[in-house]
Amino acid sequence: MDNLSIHSGQTPRLLRGAEEIQHAGYLPAKQDVIDWSFDSFNYSFILSGGGFYSIDGRRVQIKAPCVLTQWPGVHFHYGQDEQQAGWEELFFIFPKRSQAQFQSKGMWRKDRPWWPIAMAETTRRLADAVTTLMRHPRTVEVIDLLDRLAEAMVVASLGANLHIREKQDERSSRIAQVREELAENPRRQLDWERCAQDCGCSLSTFRRLWIEQVGIPPQRYVMQIRIQEAARMLLETDLTIADISAAIGVDDPLYFSRLFRQQTGESPTLYRENKRTIFAKLGGHTYDA
Repeated sequence: MDNLSIHSGQTPRLLRGAEEIQHAGYLPAKQDVIDWSFDSFNYSFILSGGGFYSIDGRRVQIKAPCVLTQWPGVHFHYGQDEQQAGWEELFFIFPKRSQAQFQSKGMWRKDRPWWPIAMAETTRRLADAVTTLMRHPRTVEVIDLLDRLAEAMVVASLGANLHIREKQDERSSRIAQVREELAENPRRQLDWERCAQDCGCSLSTFRRLWIEQVGIPPQRYVMQIRIQEAARMLLETDLTIADISAAIGVDDPLYFSRLFRQQTGESPTLYRENKRTIFAKLGGHTYDA
């Protein structure tokens, strides 16, 4: 099959919403090596073959089917190497402004500049449709279709993988946020059902994700933070054990004393007596439960 190329130029679009390609190209047996900094935002679909892909000197071996991306401000070096006989590539070039648009749509991440194609068969069928269109005269209808087929290929290449990862990242961020909130205010009363809803999952799933990220269950973590706060108050204030227990949200002072002994190995009273002198000498170092 011959090389194919089509420029959209200033072709007006009848349909709006898709990112507008500037150029599309198909190389059935690419053998040259690209060593360049781009002014555009690009997707390169490697449909067969393999080689290497290097960003600012960081080099990885690639094998089809996969997608490479290029964007402004970064030096890219990629192509076949001595172990490969070239590759089959279909690429789309977009204006630089499209970088932010694709990122906002969840269709590109800077920390994931290349990825293996998830839905290989679907992506191949879409690529065949693109190359068929590229043989047609450059009409508004053809360019509109190419815009949408390009985005469809990106979506097919990602499959569910990136979206799942994005959701996992959102949940991890929410858990980290809760931990920060507790660190700032250990006495804060949290609605765990609401936390789970914020993460888009059930309470049991949220608890499992929390344990995976933090290492202990949410309620145990909260109590650990509160015992740390109680230890600080024992050293820095003259509040009674009952007052400190109430301050960290434990109504029963005896239960509080039992929890405190489990984490520190000492009762609150002994902890205060034994640590205050050490605390004063260390200039304010509190117990880290």
